[in-house]
Parts: sequence; C-alpha cells; structure tokens
Amino acid sequence: QIPACHREKSIERTMKSLLRTIFQIVVGAIARVRFYPFFSFVLRRAISEHPDNVDSCDENTITVLALSPEGFRRDLEVLAKSGRFRVLLLPSKWPYRIMYLFYPRGLRAMDYLNPASDSKTMSQKKALHRFYLKWLPGLLSSCGIDCVVSYHIRVPMDVDFGMVADQAGFPYIVMYREGLFASGPRLRGKMPILFERFGFWGSHLIVHNESCRDLTIETGLAAPDKVSALGCLRMDEFLQTIKAVPERGHDGPRRVAYFPFSLKDYPGASFPLDVFFPMFCDIHVTLARLAADNPDIEVVFKPKPKVLKGWRIHLDMAFAEAGIDPDAIPNLIIDANLDAQELILNSDVVVGLNTTTLLEAGIAKKPVVVTFFDELQQKAYVDSIKFVEAFDYLDVAGNSSDMVRLIKGRILDGEISEEDLAGRREMFAKYVSDPDGGALDKYSQAIANLVSEGSAVTSPAGRA
Repeated sequence: QIPACHREKSIERTMKSLLRTIFQIVVGAIARVRFYPFFSFVLRRAISEHPDNVDSCDENTITVLALSPEGFRRDLEVLAKSGRFRVLLLPSKWPYRIMYLFYPRGLRAMDYLNPASDSKTMSQKKALHRFYLKWLPGLLSSCGIDCVVSYHIRVPMDVDFGMVADQAGFPYIVMYREGLFASGPRLRGKMPILFERFGFWGSHLIVHNESCRDLTIETGLAAPDKVSALGCLRMDEFLQTIKAVPERGHDGPRRVAYFPFSLKDYPGASFPLDVFFPMFCDIHVTLARLAADNPDIEVVFKPKPKVLKGWRIHLDMAFAEAGIDPDAIPNLIIDANLDAQELILNSDVVVGLNTTTLLEAGIAKKPVVVTFFDELQQKAYVDSIKFVEAFDYLDVAGNSSDMVRLIKGRILDGEISEEDLAGRREMFAKYVSDPDGGALDKYSQAIANLVSEGSAVTSPAGRA
C-alpha cells in the first residue's frame, strides 16, 4: 500500500503538470495571436516594490528592475536601503513561463544561452526576442524603469529578457554574485569552459574583485571596458563596523565559530564523501568534544542554509558513530540561520575552510584557524582549496590535535601582528572586496553612467 504522504505528493505533481499544460495551451494561444497587452498586464502586476525601498525619491533616484530577485543575496537590500535606487522585483516564474512558450523544456543552460547560429534553438531564441520587442519596451517605460539587473550570466530567462531590454535602450547589468571563482586552481580552470558555453550578453558585468575581473578578460568573456570590479555591496556595512569598533568583543563564555564545508556523493566532487567522511567526522566530533570538555567555551556550527540538509545528514552520522548526543551539550550550538558577520564579530576564534568568512574574520582581527588537514594537501585535492596563499597570514591546522591546540592557544592570545593584518587586507582585496569599503558609491556611479549613456552595447547581431 502506498503511504498517504507519497500519494499526496503524486497528486500534487500531477496537478502541477496539469496546470502547466493548461497554462501552455491557453497562454501559448494568446502569444500566437500576438495579444501583447495581456503580457504587459500580467507582468505589470507581477512586478513589486522592494520592501526596503525608501519612501522619498528625487529626480536622481534610479529605478532598477531586478530579474530573478530570489537569486541575489543582500545586494538588492543594500541598493534599496540606500535611497539612491528604487528597486523593483520581477519573480523568476514569469520570465520562465514566457520563455517556455518559445523554447522546449529540458535543454542544457548553454543551449538556451548560446545556441548554434543555424540551430532550431536559435530560431526559437529569435522568435522570443521579436515577441519581447513588441511590448517589453513599453512596459519598462510605463514602470519608470531605467535598467535591469540580474545576479548571474547563466540564468536563461534573465538573459533573453535582458538582451531585449538592452536593445531597447534599458541597460542590462549583471551583478555577478559569486566572488571566489578565481580563488583556486581547480575552480579557475573550470571557468573558461563555462564562460565559453554561456557567454555574456549584457551591457556591463560587475564583479567583486580584480582577480575575478582579470579572469573574465583573460577568457574573453567580456572586453576590459565592459567589466568592472566594484566590490561586494553586502560587505560595506561589515567593513564600517570593524572600522568603528575594531576590537569588538562579547560577554559570556569564549566562543568558537565553525563554518563547515560539505561533502558531495558523486564522482569528481571536490570533497567526495567516500574519501573525506573520516576527516569530516574527525573535525566535527573533535569540536563537539571540545565543547563537552570545556563548558566555558561555546562552539557554534554555522553551515550555509543551502547545504544544511546534506551536511546535517552527514553530521548526524558522524555523531552517531562517535556516540555523541548534541542535545546533551548545551554549549554546542548548531544554527544555519545565524548572521555570519555578527557571529564573526562576537567570536574569539573562527574556524573553517573554503569560505570567505575566513577572510572576513581575518580583516576583523580575529584569530582564524584553517582546517587544511594533511589529507587535503595531496595534489588530487589541494587544487580545490580556495585562496591558499592567504594561509600565510592565518593559523593552519594539519590535523584535529593541531586544531584544538591552535583554538585553545588563540583563545588565550588573540593578538594579530601588523604584518599579518596587512597580508589579510591584501588577500581580502584580491578575493573579496576593497577592505576600505565604498562599494555602494562605486555601484551608484557606474549604474548612473550606464543609464545616462543608454545601452553601451547592443545585443550581438543575429541574436536578437
């Protein structure tokens, strides 16, 4: 007998499939008869104000339409709160639905983004662009939109929408949300292949740092005048905080913040489960025992929400194997929803690997212990470790005993030398953002220039 929950899920999937089919038939018919007002009507109501928009706007306020706003991190929030921008949001589901009126489902991203010039998919792309051109410029004008932004080069429905907006004179700007794609040999080696597959079809590409900008230029993704390294918007507030209170501390027990990495269960993964599960267990169990043996030390596990489910499965396996009940250790905190920067500022030691939180903690003058264990230092895996050169300015643990020794030593003596702090700032600038901040000012000026100039680059000939 099929469990009730499975039956409900099956019914739900069937209903979604049915509704999708009805949508395709009905709305597809409307598209074929070219009743453009229907689509303007639907999208005008789908577009909403960002909740953090400032009420008072003047003639210098730039209205930005964010495509796929779900994919951004805190960048849209920063723009909206600044009062320099009015941020409008268009949920990804509507451009997706329109895209699938012209393209079949199930293609690879590269086939939607960069189809061969003589392919059927290119014909479908051109048809979608002609369709958009008939009504999209009017919609953008009527909403007072100055430009459109997306969070990545690889989002198919954003690219087609943006290319037509660009062609109509509304700059299409990609604010590339990832800041570490040039930070390690393995990842850096993959990017030229991905860039070639996806291409870049916007007016301008904004990346966080010079290492990313250099790579996009080296690979031919974007010309030097079409890509800018303007910093990371969501770092500005953090950088202002550590400038204002550089030695910020906290009350209560000593705190160790651990930002864990996750394992993947597929061939070719950077950290395959079958190879690194023992090391995963060693790190997590050792930290849990550190908390259990030292009630005056609070140990906080802060995984990323997007990897929480898989990471928690492996964590529970590790604890079960070691006979550890995390609920019985009151000073062991496991919370994916904590604010990472607040946790850094309120911790005595920060521990982790392959995360910018290490560099953030570094410029905040926090002791940082990197779990660069001996197992990871083999050639097969070392190329997957990000910003290894920054380890010269941090404390590196080769095994779990090293890790505990360094943590305890740094709780007692957290002093950071001026030489190490200078190196940490250099690494932060290279791989994250300008350590002096000011990203918002740079973004504001760059976007204002693009808007005032109109679209600096039209969509490539033959693609619109």
